[in-house]
Amino acid sequence: MTTLSASRPAHAPFAGLLKALGLDETSRRQRRIYRDTCTELGMLSDAELDDIGINRFDIREIARAHAQRAA
Repeated sequence: MTTLSASRPAHAPFAGLLKALGLDETSRRQRRIYRDTCTELGMLSDAELDDIGINRFDIREIARAHAQRAA
């Protein structure tokens, strides 16, 4: 009879592969935050972006930095 150890998840051997492919939970969370941030900032008018000191061309960089910090 075969039993699984509760101390080690069954998917643990694939954790490195999933991370390398960008399929781990952290990578998915970062992509979602990046996408949501780009969408939200992209909906603002140029005047609204100017009010908060953001250039439209900087949205992707701001979203990338935010996603890295948040996740």
